[in-house]
Formats: sequence, structure tokens, C-alpha cells
Amino acid sequence: MKYFVWRSIILYLSIIGCFASLRAQEKNAVAFAQYLSDYTLYRDLDVWVKEQLPLQKIPAADSLRYISGLALYKQKKLILSNDYFLEINPASSFYTSARLRAAGNATFLNKYTQAKQILLEIPLEDSLLLSLQNLHLAGISALQRDWKTWNKYAGNFSQQYYQIADYEIQLGQHAQELQQLKRKSPWVAGSLSAIVPGLGKVYAGSYKKGIGALLPISVLAIQTYEQYRKRGIKHPLTLFYGSLFSLFYIGNIWGSALSVQVNYQHETELLENHILLDMHVPLRNVLGD
Repeated sequence: MKYFVWRSIILYLSIIGCFASLRAQEKNAVAFAQYLSDYTLYRDLDVWVKEQLPLQKIPAADSLRYISGLALYKQKKLILSNDYFLEINPASSFYTSARLRAAGNATFLNKYTQAKQILLEIPLEDSLLLSLQNLHLAGISALQRDWKTWNKYAGNFSQQYYQIADYEIQLGQHAQELQQLKRKSPWVAGSLSAIVPGLGKVYAGSYKKGIGALLPISVLAIQTYEQYRKRGIKHPLTLFYGSLFSLFYIGNIWGSALSVQVNYQHETELLENHILLDMHVPLRNVLGD
């Protein structure tokens, strides 16, 4: 009887010891991964996490995924970052943060539909996180030019939380500018430059380039006329200056038509980058680095 009791006690203590040992190993694995991340030893971190993930249970594995996902995000490897963030289990304490970060990554990758789906599937109760989610949904709607949905989410801007209040205002301003941005006609730009060299570029918004086009073409036109008046149309200098004038004149028309598209693209990308920044900074303010 005593032998049985002692054997049971030893077995129980052994089980407790094994469990404590496993827990310690899990903590050590996560702590070491965090150490590698803190010291930006990203290559070693990648190797360590891949070795440890098959050996760890869900809580520790999710911690490793989050640490690795965040490290990859800092390296701007957003696709690989999301591979880890989106594998984290819903029961994990990192789930909400990982999903919000994954949605941010997807937005930067122009995967707007995926980003929206990720955001809408997050079960949120905290009012600050709900405001952050709303801000991101509004920003994605603006990037998609879905102005009806934009109005829905923008109407919920409360400017209640200092972490995101200024960016709600800025996002509203940038979205309005994007909505009002109109594509100008390349035909109008070309026609204006045919009438007055450089005027089409001014119409497109390139004022300095318009003046820069007018001056050399005007000089060449005057030189061509002077050579024609003094030496006649068949003189080599008349032909030389006339050819240069024609080349610059036609190039001015083509360049003016092209500058409309170039300027529109530049202004669009600038506003889109402002909107992405208006979404990104509040995410970092709320979740940290």
C-alpha cells in the first residue's frame, strides 16, 4: 500500500515537473524570439521561429507568429508578414492586433477587398479600436473611389481619441481633394500648345514647363523667319532653323498632351499616399511599433 502511494506521488510530481518544464521551454522560445527581434537579428529570428513553430503549442506558437509578423512588417516584407499575422488563432491575445496590422498591410499592397474583409471580421468592443477600424474602412473606401461607402464611414468620425483625431480630419481633407480631382483633356492641352507653345502645359498645371517651352520655340521661330527674310526659303540656315522649330513645335504639342496624364497621375499618387499615411500613423499610435 505504501509503495503504491509513494509511486503515485512520484508519478504526480513527475507530471507536474514535465508540465512546468514544457511551460518554461515555451516561455524561453518566445523570450529568445523577442530578443532577436529587439536587436534586429531578423535572419536569426526567421530561422528560430521556423524551427520552433512545429514544436510549440498554440499560445506560444501564436506569440512566435506575432513577433515574426511584426519583424517582417518592419522590414517592409508585407506579404510574408501577413502570412504570419493571418495564422494567429482567434483565441490569442494577439489576434485583434494581428488582424488590424494585416488589414493595414493588405491596404498598402493595394488589396483593398481583402483588407476590408479582414477588418469587418474582427470582433471589436473597445471604442478606440472601433474608431480605428472605422478610420481604415473609410480610407479604403476613398482609395477605391467608393464615395457612397466613404460617406457612411466618414460620418462616424468623432475626433474623440487623440491617437486618431487629427488623422480623421486630415483623411477627410485628402479624400475631398481626391474626389474633386478632375482629369484634364489631352486634346485641349495639345490644341492650346498648337496655338501658343507651352500654353497646354500651363493648362495641365506645369507652369514652369510651359514658360520653358515657349521661350526656345519663340527664339527658333524668330530665327527661322529672319533667315527666310534675308536668305530665302532654300538657304541651309533657313532649313536648319526651320527644322529645329518644327521639331520643338511638334514636341511641344505632344509633350503638352502627355503632361496632362503625367500630372494627373502624380497628383493622384500624392493624395493616395497621404491617405495611406493618414491610416498608417493612427495604427501605430494605437498598437505601438
